[in-house]
Amino acid sequence: TSRNVYTALVTRLSDVVSVKEKMKNIHKCNFSEDEIGIIFNRPRWCTLSSILREFQFKLLHRIVYTNHHLQMFNFVDTNSCSFCNKHDETYQHLFYACEVTRTVWEGCNNLFGDIDLSTLSWEEIQFGIDLPNKGKGQLVNHVLLVIKLLLFLGRKTKQPPTILHI
Repeated sequence: TSRNVYTALVTRLSDVVSVKEKMKNIHKCNFSEDEIGIIFNRPRWCTLSSILREFQFKLLHRIVYTNHHLQMFNFVDTNSCSFCNKHDETYQHLFYACEVTRTVWEGCNNLFGDIDLSTLSWEEIQFGIDLPNKGKGQLVNHVLLVIKLLLFLGRKTKQPPTILHI
């Protein structure tokens, strides 16, 4: 049944050894098993939105396709960024390094007072941030997921989200 298939997939994907290896090989990060557990569970405690949870899951498993991936499959003619058209559209460029994306993060820098979203590192944007205040941590990580999803969806129209969208 589909439930058995789902259970088998979840068991396989949540195997700590395979997840740890994937984090090393794909993301070039060396996290402890506890840190990996936090990274993969963060979307579950920071948002109720299944769309945001699914999007982050796909990002962590590298199954959200940017122009970099789509050109390898011959689905698009160029691997250039949808916003700036200057660089290869990788995850890091699209969600962090693109000059257009940076303006989005800078526009959100006053949302949380003492937390400046424009100064977050690539790893914090990619995996979320750990804050001592649980409520504030949940809100900040929820907003990070919202911004990443809106940036990804904005590729179609070539328009990044504004603070009003967020």
